[in-house]
This record gives sequence, C-alpha cells and structure tokens, in this order.
Amino acid sequence: MTARDAGADGRPAGRLWVVATPLGNLGDITARAREAIAECDLVACEDTRVTGGLLRHLDISKPMLAYHEHNEKDAAVLIADKVAGGARIALITDAGTPGISDPGFRVTRDQRLPLRRVPGAEISRPPPLPRRPQTRGRDRRAPRILPPDRRLPR
Repeated sequence: MTARDAGADGRPAGRLWVVATPLGNLGDITARAREAIAECDLVACEDTRVTGGLLRHLDISKPMLAYHEHNEKDAAVLIADKVAGGARIALITDAGTPGISDPGFRVTRDQRLPLRRVPGAEISRPPPLPRRPQTRGRDRRAPRILPPDRRLPR
C-alpha cells in the first residue's frame, strides 16, 4: 500500500475499484486488473460461480459478495459502508466493465465513493476497408468513378 492509499488519520483509505474483466478468454485480463483484484479485501460480483472461475484462473483467493439485480439496493449500501470503513473492494461483472447496464450502475452512480477505474482489454471493430474505385477495362491506372445512375458505355 502506498502513501496515497492512506487516509488523513493514517488508516488505510477505502476504495472501490471498478475492474473490467475479459469478455471471453480469461487470458485477456490485464495486469492492472489482476493487481487490483489481488490487492482488494473483497470482490463484489454478479455471479460468484463465474467470478470463482476467474479467481481460480488467476490463483487468487478472496471473499466474494454477490451483487446482482435482486439484491443491488441492499448490496450497494453494504459496499458503501465497507468502503467508508476502509475496505478496498473490487467491483467486477461476469464479462466486461461494470456500471452501465448491470447492477454496478447503482453503486457507481448513487453512492459517493472514491472510485478507481481499471480498464480491460478492448474489443473494437476494425475500421472498414477502403473500397476500390471502378475501373475501365484492364487499365487499372485510370480509375473512373461513376455516379450510381450512370452506366459504362459499351
């Protein structure tokens, strides 16, 4: 723990890490995400079975708190109380970044907690390939772009 992680009274400051997890291959987890999960006191997760598999893959043993749509109001208050008491909690989902369309939204929006975002591997769509212009015959050096309503003369 570094000096910046300590509170004003010298006690460890509580913090909620919002940790992105891999969307498929568990090997895609980032080093920062692994470190945040290893340093936390508790893992708040959607499904303890899925998160248990991730923790086994990382060879990390941490207590887990189920945090899903059926208990999100109560769990958000519990998480806030634990962070206020100095706990370091990693909030993760089954796959992806918590806080948009899952229960993580309530704790990140409604509770005023010190947050640290830990991004994960990005899945992005590659840019589209450029289209080849239409050409006349075998002469590929002189492309001729035609409007959609015109045809090549015969």
